[in-house]
Amino acid sequence: MTTRDEYANKMKAEFDDVSSQIDQWLAKAKEARGDAGERYEKEIAQLRQQSTTASEQLTELRAVVAGSRSTASRSCAGLPS
Repeated sequence: MTTRDEYANKMKAEFDDVSSQIDQWLAKAKEARGDAGERYEKEIAQLRQQSTTASEQLTELRAVVAGSRSTASRSCAGLPS
């Protein structure tokens, strides 16, 4: 496995973790009232932003990895066997 693949897998795991945290905060926010509910809503908004950022970075990374593999394949295509 390449370093890029390892990094992509790490990013995916972090993205999944943030998604899980959002679900947990949503459950707590539904139970909370008043100031506590507002605090949970702020936490949820922050986690959603982190989730969006992580998703965008993962998409960019996958595009880079796919592009480098494509470039490598084209470069090797002309080599003698």
